[in-house]
Amino acid sequence: MSETFSSHRLNRKNFGIIFLIIITIILRLSLFKFESYDYLYAYSVWINFVRSNGYFFSLKEAFTNYTPPFNYLLVLLSYLPVNSLYSIKTVSIIFDYIIAFYVMLIVREKYDSRFISWLSFFAVLFTPTVILNGAVWGQSDSIYASGIIAMLYFLIKKRWGLALLSFSLAFAFKLQSIFLFPLLTVFFLKERKIRKYFALIPLTYLIFILPNYFLGRSFIDLLTIYWHLQINHGYGLDKLTQNAPNIYQWIPIYLVNIAVPIGLFFTFTAVTFIILFINKIDYFLNKELTIKLSVIFSLVIPFFLPRMHERYFFLADLLSIIYAFYFPRFYYVPVIVITVSTLSYLPFLFGIPIHFSILALLLLIVILLLLKDFIKLK
Repeated sequence: MSETFSSHRLNRKNFGIIFLIIITIILRLSLFKFESYDYLYAYSVWINFVRSNGYFFSLKEAFTNYTPPFNYLLVLLSYLPVNSLYSIKTVSIIFDYIIAFYVMLIVREKYDSRFISWLSFFAVLFTPTVILNGAVWGQSDSIYASGIIAMLYFLIKKRWGLALLSFSLAFAFKLQSIFLFPLLTVFFLKERKIRKYFALIPLTYLIFILPNYFLGRSFIDLLTIYWHLQINHGYGLDKLTQNAPNIYQWIPIYLVNIAVPIGLFFTFTAVTFIILFINKIDYFLNKELTIKLSVIFSLVIPFFLPRMHERYFFLADLLSIIYAFYFPRFYYVPVIVITVSTLSYLPFLFGIPIHFSILALLLLIVILLLLKDFIKLK
């Protein structure tokens, strides 16, 4: 009798999980028809270029400002007999679930509770910016973010090779993965066994660019994509911020030539200080400290770096959820971070005006509170 009752409860729980997963899918599908500016004037144009220039043979041209893995994906999607808007968003949505899965695994390392693990899973899938980024905007941030969240899980599990491979895949796809490289630097200094795996970062990138090279694109061009097409010649170099709720919302645009080098120097100095602080103190790199550092780096770097976009806080949104599960007294951290990120999406996507200076202030308060808690380690 008791076995039958337990089985019935288990079936009810499984039904609830399946039902919620279906709801998350339906929610995303209901937003598929939205065409963002980026889709109309970038993604759709690129896929049409691929189709008009021999599919894989089109890769000999620098028709996007992304790395080869993204371009390979566009080529593969161009073969599909479906609306490119839907295929692009489908890829992003698949990685939404991969992110949620790894977040669940990370939370499971903290709690021996099936309910809490699944709660974290659905917390990710119902996060507004996760929904907006992929299902609405059609952006691909979930792809590189999944690699970073997987890296975090493997760092906690001390599976160094898989951790560096996950980061390498994320970095090969998108530059914003570099926001969590300082975390790897801390592990490099603290854990000798991880050091040999750092070679995976350039090796993975090299493996990804070779097919593109053999298809006719310049090897130097491929090696310098991040610098040439995104950092040095990217969109918005005449601006201090691209709707990012950071410190540059308070700095007038005519100071761009002064603010940019100062911002770069300050960010580098602040990150270096945090790394040296952790390296100096005799403190074990446990899962709690790893989570704390990941959130701090994901917030501090885009907050103080110039020329950031609103989407560059995507990692902070995800990591703040994990942070709240690990440190429940900071439940308000993801509430504030995700609310700020969500509001910062509105001007570009829907033309809704937002007071970014207020959003920046809220993020600064969160950063200061997290740093205060972090300094208590000493």
